[in-house]
Amino acid sequence: MSEKNSHVYSIFIRTTPETLWHALTDGAITQRYFFDSTVTSTWKKGDPYRYTDAKGESMIEGEVLEVDPPRKLVTTFRPRFPEDANMDRSIVTYEIEQQGGLCKLTLIHENPDGPVGGAFVDGWAKVLSGLKTLLETGQPLMTSM
Repeated sequence: MSEKNSHVYSIFIRTTPETLWHALTDGAITQRYFFDSTVTSTWKKGDPYRYTDAKGESMIEGEVLEVDPPRKLVTTFRPRFPEDANMDRSIVTYEIEQQGGLCKLTLIHENPDGPVGGAFVDGWAKVLSGLKTLLETGQPLMTSM
């Protein structure tokens, strides 16, 4: 796969793998760092997941492809924003690795049918920065889409 069709983002967060996993998969927490959206899923392989906005409208939808708590989560990713609604399904992988008192979170966004760029690269940087800030300080990082 060409580099332009994937984006890899790594960040170190002072937390435990279990707390980080919980923050990635609990809608009450995602609402505080993922553009005010709530994620819902059973987090079982083959099951759907969905991020919804405050009005209950879908922002992102997909399917759980692999789940290994608290180490790895792989999902399909289909944005429902009007400007990206026709984007083909891509794959997002979260890898969590304990490194002493820190966790290294690596996010890989792969799109075999086109580049992952612009808004997605900036969006993931905001989401993961917000996640780090929330877990380390207890306070949300104010970001807008």
